[in-house]
Amino acid sequence: MIRFRNGTIRRCWTALTAACVATMTLASMHGNAQSLPWAEARAQVVALARTGKIAEIEAAVLSAQDEFERDQTNDQRIAGLLEGISDKRLPFYNIEMQLNQWVESAPQSYAARLMRGRFLAIAGARARGTAWARLTTEGQFAQMKQLHERSRVDLLAATRLTRVPLHARMRLMWNALLGGQSDVFREQYQLALAHSPGNMRLRRSWMESLEPRWGGSYPAMSNYAQESARALSPAHAATLRSLALADEAWLLNTASSWSAAEKKFNDAIRIADTPDHRVGRAEALAELGRAEDAATDIRAAFNDPVYTNTHAADVLTQLARKHPKLDGVNDLVDALIERHPDHAHLRNLRGFRLQQGGDQARAYPDFRAAGETGDAWAETMVGKYIFNGFGGVPVNREEGLNWLRRAASKGEPNAQLSVKQALEMMGRQGDISTAQAEFQRANPKAAEKARKTQAAQEAPKTREALANPELFLWHQLVTWWHEYYRYIALYLAALVGVMLILIRKDDEK
Repeated sequence: MIRFRNGTIRRCWTALTAACVATMTLASMHGNAQSLPWAEARAQVVALARTGKIAEIEAAVLSAQDEFERDQTNDQRIAGLLEGISDKRLPFYNIEMQLNQWVESAPQSYAARLMRGRFLAIAGARARGTAWARLTTEGQFAQMKQLHERSRVDLLAATRLTRVPLHARMRLMWNALLGGQSDVFREQYQLALAHSPGNMRLRRSWMESLEPRWGGSYPAMSNYAQESARALSPAHAATLRSLALADEAWLLNTASSWSAAEKKFNDAIRIADTPDHRVGRAEALAELGRAEDAATDIRAAFNDPVYTNTHAADVLTQLARKHPKLDGVNDLVDALIERHPDHAHLRNLRGFRLQQGGDQARAYPDFRAAGETGDAWAETMVGKYIFNGFGGVPVNREEGLNWLRRAASKGEPNAQLSVKQALEMMGRQGDISTAQAEFQRANPKAAEKARKTQAAQEAPKTREALANPELFLWHQLVTWWHEYYRYIALYLAALVGVMLILIRKDDEK
């Protein structure tokens, strides 16, 4: 233990200690403050878009762009605004119509062009899907190209309407990469590099284009990292150096080689301890049965104030499903939903947990938010809540049926069975065969799966009936009635008619 005999030394040591504590506190506050602009900006755009307040969106974008142009290391706010316009809970066609009206009324607005260009770009990427190219249909590629062509027009216009159009150029780069236009990708990168040479997002985008899956190589990635070191901070330069190892690790995850993936991620983390690397290792650790270590990595990634990748939410969803009683996992789910409110799987996970705990009222908002993203399972739950009035939700059978039909048309077996049951409860048996035919045309494989699911649900009743002759007879009568009630009714009507005719003839005699 250090003893201070000199009062001056003691006072200096006390002051130094206080300064260190204050510095750490301020650093922590700065980190938390940095995490707010992205999330707040995203939520702001969603709220404004829902109420059609385009003028307020334009003011927010121009203000954020001005902040970014003054300091290109501070792009959290502009990134959050751009992310918000593609929130999956916003009705696609409503938002597209608003954006079209905005551009038509202000064709020289940087904000309007950038927002619509970015919106159409994300829509194109979603239309293509995330599967490998060999597993993607020509129709998906065609839809992506059509949306990306419309996006390109807006983004090119945006590049001419501001001094530092980095976000427009980066989106043009990704559109080109997804469309296999390497020359366009290279051209936009060079133009962006001229005004933003030290921007890490830009450097990382080029680095990712050098991955083997895009036709690059790991030596090319290493060479680029060395070339970029002079323009970047030491931390960012280290991150670039680690990306080749991380890409190998991600591919090992894809191949389910979990132990090898963990080792590669360990190597990458020794060079640069980034949130992406932590999340990748968490996925491997979860599959290796080391749930607590996986949760620790996800927590570390989430604690980074500028980490916004949704993959942490994907990995956490799988972890929480397999280990629902893991210490702290529910708190992590709640925290990640705050950052990614349109993540359907997390919403479903929490909604199901609340429902199973008997809290129907708090479960419904999560199912509703997930259903608004187009998730079929969540749409089924929303339909059931509205149709039956669970959790205090006002009963509206037509609206509930519409939600169930929406999910059923996507091949959700539970929804298809629920539509049949709902129509029976509403006395609309005549609509059942029409609805089932619609589902069959929309998704024949899913319709067959639904039929098997129904058969499996009724199998226990059949086995119980076979064990009891009286129950068996009753079961058969109920089954025959449900299948042939129309014919039975017609037969009885015809029989009554014949009897009436015979009775009349007897009376005449």
